[in-house]
Amino acid sequence: MIALTRQSISQQRTHARLAAGLAVLCAALTFAAAPLWAGTAVARGDALRVEVLNAPDLSRDARVDADGRVMLPMLGGLDVAGKDVDQIRDLITRELRDRDIMPFATVLVEIAAYRPVYVNGDVSEPRAIEFSPGMTVRQAVVVAGGLGSPFEEDRIPPGELIGAIAELRTSAYALMQTRARIARLEAELADAESISDDIPGVSEVARDDRAKIVERERSLMEQRAQRETGASAHREAVLDLLELELNLLDDQGKLQDEEIQLQADEVANARSLVERGLMPRQQLQELLREKSQLSRDVLSTDAYAARARQAKQTAQFERLDERAQLKIELQAQLQQEELERVRQEAALEGQRARLLAAGVQIAGNGSKAELTADVTIHRTVGGKVQKVDATFDSAVEPGDVLDIKVLDESALIGG
Repeated sequence: MIALTRQSISQQRTHARLAAGLAVLCAALTFAAAPLWAGTAVARGDALRVEVLNAPDLSRDARVDADGRVMLPMLGGLDVAGKDVDQIRDLITRELRDRDIMPFATVLVEIAAYRPVYVNGDVSEPRAIEFSPGMTVRQAVVVAGGLGSPFEEDRIPPGELIGAIAELRTSAYALMQTRARIARLEAELADAESISDDIPGVSEVARDDRAKIVERERSLMEQRAQRETGASAHREAVLDLLELELNLLDDQGKLQDEEIQLQADEVANARSLVERGLMPRQQLQELLREKSQLSRDVLSTDAYAARARQAKQTAQFERLDERAQLKIELQAQLQQEELERVRQEAALEGQRARLLAAGVQIAGNGSKAELTADVTIHRTVGGKVQKVDATFDSAVEPGDVLDIKVLDESALIGG
């Protein structure tokens, strides 16, 4: 009877091993379909799937608690944090055997759910996302809604996006024109020959368009300089003519002074002759009339000379005043343009921010540019949080905290 019992037990164990082998094969095929990340240590927050073949009461999904333990039926709490799934499988198998619960248990362990990855910063939907083996920063950002602003009020409806892009391009072009005008006005105030080449660009304006804008202002400056040169030459010619007129009047005045002196001598001689009866009085009166006319001519010459001197002084004053007035006008225009530049820059920053919130950035050729961002991963290693500088292609681990910071457009094309 005893021998029979032992034989029966042996047969049962043989049958159990065969059944277990088949079950292992089936379970292996089943588990192979699930994603596994070999060699990864289990940590608090992970969820384990434990399968004990032919013992459904012992199988369950269990999350690793804050103490690094999982609770399993009949086994209670087991320390699993820091172990990989193979080590946990061996631990459960050993516990079932040592406690005489299932001496020949076949245990399968996999990670049912990894710790979430937390995506924060300049993404549309900052949140915790489910980790999957092989995940990269780029994939995590995509799951979090892509790069952009997390604030709903900053987003642009799809129907308004094209208009917003067109408005941005127009504003960027206008700002580039304003900066070029400021450069021209500064050059004119400094009496420079041409516009400086060190004009700040606008990232959304293509390089060729910038060159055309600057060239137009340079051409305008040259035309204004040529006009000023012509006007200056005309003023100098007028001053030269006035100077010539003054010289001629001065010479005429000198001749008239000599004539007056001669006339005075003739009148004196005539008086003497009239007194002695040697000349008719009528002839003396004629000489006196000539003297009077000569005096009027002198006065007329002096008047012409005074008007010529006044005209010369007026021309000299107008020459200086026009130059001073031009400087004042240029300074006033420069102040207005600088105020307009500040207004345009502020408006453009707002438009860039709105488009950035929609995940759009405009490149220097006017097309959409791929947004770039700084990525920092906060990763817990050995109980300590470490900062890891990463890129979009960097691998992500369970429990990572991703801090995404979109780079400003000035990091692109010298904006």
